[in-house]
Amino acid sequence: MGTGGHPPGLGVIRRRLPAAAAVLAVGIGACVGAGVLPLVPIPASMAADASVELVLTAGSGLVRPGEDLVITGSVSNLAAAPLPASTLSLGVSESRLDRGELSAALGDPGAADTEQVGDVAVPALPAGTSADVTFTVPAALASELLDGSGWGAHVVTGQVRADQADLAAATAGFAWLEGTAPPTLGVATVIPLTTPAVTDALLDAEALEAYTAVGGALRKKLEAGISSGAALALDPRILASIRALGANAPASAIEWLQELDGASNVVFPLGYGDADLSLERGAGAGGLLGPISFDEALDPADFADGDGGTQTSPTPSPTETPDPAESGTPTPTPTTGAVPTTEELLAWDYSATDLAWPVAVRPGDTAFYAASGLSRTLVPSDSLAEGGSGASSGVVEGGTAIVVDSALSTAVSEAAFAGNDADRRHATATAVALLAATAETTPGGSVAVALSRSWPSSTANLAATLDTIATVGWTGIVPLDSIPASDAALSLSPVGDDPRREATAQLLTDEGDIAAFSSVLTDPAILVARERLRLLPLLSVQWLDFRDAWTTAAGELHASYDQVLHAVSISPTNVVALGAFDSVPVYVQNDLDLPVTIQLDGRPSNGRLLVEPTTATIAPQSSLRVYLPARSIANGRVTLYLSAASPSGVPVGSPASLTLDVQAEWETAGLIAVGGLVVLLFGVGLFRYRRRRRRARDAEETAAGEVDAERMADAGVDAG
Repeated sequence: MGTGGHPPGLGVIRRRLPAAAAVLAVGIGACVGAGVLPLVPIPASMAADASVELVLTAGSGLVRPGEDLVITGSVSNLAAAPLPASTLSLGVSESRLDRGELSAALGDPGAADTEQVGDVAVPALPAGTSADVTFTVPAALASELLDGSGWGAHVVTGQVRADQADLAAATAGFAWLEGTAPPTLGVATVIPLTTPAVTDALLDAEALEAYTAVGGALRKKLEAGISSGAALALDPRILASIRALGANAPASAIEWLQELDGASNVVFPLGYGDADLSLERGAGAGGLLGPISFDEALDPADFADGDGGTQTSPTPSPTETPDPAESGTPTPTPTTGAVPTTEELLAWDYSATDLAWPVAVRPGDTAFYAASGLSRTLVPSDSLAEGGSGASSGVVEGGTAIVVDSALSTAVSEAAFAGNDADRRHATATAVALLAATAETTPGGSVAVALSRSWPSSTANLAATLDTIATVGWTGIVPLDSIPASDAALSLSPVGDDPRREATAQLLTDEGDIAAFSSVLTDPAILVARERLRLLPLLSVQWLDFRDAWTTAAGELHASYDQVLHAVSISPTNVVALGAFDSVPVYVQNDLDLPVTIQLDGRPSNGRLLVEPTTATIAPQSSLRVYLPARSIANGRVTLYLSAASPSGVPVGSPASLTLDVQAEWETAGLIAVGGLVVLLFGVGLFRYRRRRRRARDAEETAAGEVDAERMADAGVDAG
C-alpha cells in the first residue's frame, strides 16, 4: 500500500517529528575518503537490482517506558557505480502487532503502518562502501508514540531515497515492555551437532581436532547446548569418525565425546552425515539410508592400544532397516586392541530414537519416516499451510508432528551465528520481537526453535544468544519432549520439487545396479558397503548452501559408479584360424581391486562352430586369457558374440564379439564324407533289396491268381 506519493511496497510513514525531537548521527565506512564526493546521477537499474542494502536494528529489541529508542543500522552500496547522497526516513509503528502482523511487516516493509520519527542524511557512497547510521528517538517521543498500546511487539521501518527514487526499505522489530507481560512462553531449542559438506564418509583427525578443540564449532555448540539445556541433534558420522581413528583420534575429540556422554540433554540422532531425509524419500529410497559396514575403512594397527573413546551402554542409531524393538539395548564395548564393528562405531545411548528432523516436509514424507522407526517429525512451520497457524504440535498425514517455528528459528540462528556485531544485534532484536508476539498470541504456550543446520561462519555469539532467549523476562527454557502432543490435523503447504532429486535418484539406481553386479565377488557386501559410504555424504543437508558444488560432486560420483559397473570387460580380439577342437581365447579385464568370478559364454552366428560356457576367476586389476571350449564343424567365417555374467546369472559389463576364421581339419571332413557315402550305399542296397522282394511277391500273387481261376473253371465244367 502507499499514500502521499509513496509507491506501493514501501508502506505508510506518517510524518511526526517535533523540532529537536531526535538526535542523529551518521558515519561512513569501508574506506570512504574524507574529500568532497561529487554528485552523480542514480543509475536507472539501481533500485530494481537491489544494489542498495538497508539494515536496521531497534536497540537490543527491548524498549521500556522512560527509555530512549536507539535505532542503528547501515546503508550499503552493492553496485559497481557510486551512489549519490540520499535520505533515510525512519518510522515507528504505534499499534501493537500480533504474530501474523509482525511476520508480515518483517517480510515486507510495505505491510507496516508507521509514524515517521525522523530523517537521516546519508552521504554519497562509492561502489562497495557503506555508511553506519544512528538515530535516537527520545524517551518522551517514544512514550508519546507507544503509550497505551500495551505490552507487545512493534516495528521500526526505514526507507532510503535519492533524487525521488526509492532505493531500499527495511524493518526491525522490538518489544515495548509497558504493563504486564503475558504468561511464560516455553521455548524448546534444538542445536545440531554436525560438520561441513564433504565427500568423505569419515572425517579425518585434522578436521575433528579443529571442530572439537577449544573455540571449535562443535565444542562451542556442545558447551552452549549443555548450559542452555537444548536438545542436541547428533550426526552419527562424528561418532564413527572419532572411533574409526582408534588410537590416532585427537585428544580433543575424545574429550568432546566424553562431555557429550555426560550431558543430561535430550540427544537424538540425525541421518548419517546429516542426511536430508526428504531427499532420500523423493529420490526413491526404500528406507532411510545408513552405513552397511566400515570394515574396509579401518586399520587394525590403529587399535593396538585403544578403541578411540567408545562409549559404554550405547544404542544403535537408525539405519536403513532399523529395529525399533532394539532401541535402548546395550551394545558391548569392544576390548582394547579389537577392531570395532560397525554397530560399535555408531552406537550411542540416545535419549530418543524416534525423531526425524527434515529441512522441509513434502507429502508422503512422514509415512516414510514412520516406516523406518521415526514416528515423530520436527516439521518446519513454513512447510505447513498458514505456517501451522501458531500450533506447536499436531498430526501431519497421520504422523506426530512437533512444529518448529521457522521465522523464529531463522532469527535466532542469524543472531547465534552472526559474523559481525551489527548482524547479531539486528537478528537478536528480531528474535525478541517474535518471542513477544508469540507469547501474546499463545499465552502460556510453547514454541520449538531449531538452529540452522548450515555450517556456521562463527559461533562466538551462540551462548549469548541462547542466554538472551532465556532471560528476556517472559520466556522459560523447556525440554523438547515437554511440548504437549496434539491431535489437531495440520496440512502441508505446497513445496517445490527438490532440484537434487533427479540426480539423487540416478545415484540410487546406480547403487542398486552395483548391488546386483557385486555378485561377481565372493563377498558382495564388501563392494556394496564401500559404495554406500561414497553415497551417504552427498545426501547431507549441508550441501543445500552449495548447489553448484553438489551438482559437480554428484556427477563425479555417477561417473565413478559407471566405472565400477564396467570394471569387468571383454577385450575385443580377432582370431585368424581356429582348428577343429581348439578353444577360443578371450581376454577379460578386471579393473576392480577385488577378484571376480564370471561365467563366459559365446553365441556363434552360424552352425560352423559349437561353443560351451566356462567359468573363470580374474585377479584384481589384471587381465586374464579365458578359453571357451569350442568345436569346429565346417570351414568359414564365424562371428562369436560374447557375454559375461556373475555366477548367479547377473550380466556383467558390455557384450563383445570376435570374428573367427574357422578351419575344420580334413579328418573331420573325411569322416563326414565317408559316413555320408556309407549311409548312401546302405540306402541304395536297402532300396534294391526291398524292390526285389516286392517283385517276387507280386509274381507269386499273380501265379496264385491264375491257379485259382483254373480251378474255378474246372469246377464249372463238372457242374455242367
